[in-house]
Amino acid sequence: MTNQPSAYDYDGAQHIVCTGQDGHAYYTAFDGESAGGWTDLGANYAWDPYQYEYAGDLYLTYTGENGIVYVKAYAVGGEDEPEPDTDDGYGY
Repeated sequence: MTNQPSAYDYDGAQHIVCTGQDGHAYYTAFDGESAGGWTDLGANYAWDPYQYEYAGDLYLTYTGENGIVYVKAYAVGGEDEPEPDTDDGYGY
């Protein structure tokens, strides 16, 4: 991993996102008894990811290698895992 991981307590589990040396982000969750496998969230992650909860859903924000800020909603409606690489990004 290249950056500080992001860990967030959501829906009774610790959700962890890390950025790898390959520019991809990786996600797993730990429910207090077991951890899932690592899910590749795709490429274009340049900085520390950050997770937060808003309106009952879990979100991931990060800066891509292209300098654009991205926001990705996941674990929406009780889903346990994020959708891999389905963001459009927001330029600031």
